[in-house]
Amino acid sequence: LQFTLLVLLVLFIGCTTHNPQNSFALNGTIKGEIPEYLFLHYGAVKDSILVENGQFHFKGKVNAPTAASFSILGVSVMTKDCFFIENNNMQMNVNVEKKSMKGYDINFISIDSMSGSKTELIRKDFEVYESTHNKDVDWNSKLFKKLDTIITNNPSNNYSTYVLR
Repeated sequence: LQFTLLVLLVLFIGCTTHNPQNSFALNGTIKGEIPEYLFLHYGAVKDSILVENGQFHFKGKVNAPTAASFSILGVSVMTKDCFFIENNNMQMNVNVEKKSMKGYDINFISIDSMSGSKTELIRKDFEVYESTHNKDVDWNSKLFKKLDTIITNNPSNNYSTYVLR
């Protein structure tokens, strides 16, 4: 009886532990102008974290791959419009560079690398395809075929809608 209870307890604990498919963990490092706080925006959520030793760790949940961006206190801008998070363990390397423009200090935030997001792989593939073929004479035809492939292979991924816009 004790053995059976022990086995059931182990199974119960195993079923209730963190399932990476039901939530995300976004861990990363920042180099350059390291801010005190980093803000993550996704959907209607604005989360913040204290940056310690150039490291950050966000946790959350999204219903589907979701466009996200960072900001920091003061005036900040992402060098690319966004990146995509999904319920998975993701790693990032971020760079913050402060530049003065017309008397204002602006923090430029760039993503140097990201792993653990299938959507970001799809996005990078499309960006490479676009930069390689966008000057081709038959670019519109190639673009249509590439978009059709992305949407057909990833029908429930929000990137499909994003790339169509």
